[in-house]
Amino acid sequence: MKFRAEIDIMPHAELLDPQGKTVLKNMKNINVEGVQEVRIGKHISMTFEAKNKAAAKNLTKKTCEKLLANLIMERYEFELFPVAEEEQENNTELEESAEDQEQVEVEDHQQTEE
Repeated sequence: MKFRAEIDIMPHAELLDPQGKTVLKNMKNINVEGVQEVRIGKHISMTFEAKNKAAAKNLTKKTCEKLLANLIMERYEFELFPVAEEEQENNTELEESAEDQEQVEVEDHQQTEE
């Protein structure tokens, strides 16, 4: 069975977030008011095969703990979604369409240079 994990990795609340502080400070420069706190993290989308939801949960947890998150400084949370056959086909079609579009853009760019 195919699954998609949507993973959020954030710094622990107790730790300083210099990126978040910089973004917060610069929001005032672009007239964005009323924002009190900004925390910067990572969002990861991962698609994979697993026998069942429990196996998918274990694989995602292991991947987060051993590779994606630095558990000393970060926490993680994730949601699992089964990927339907129809969604898999649509994703393949979108990828092929994007590749075709990239090829057209390259050809157009080459023609304008000539």
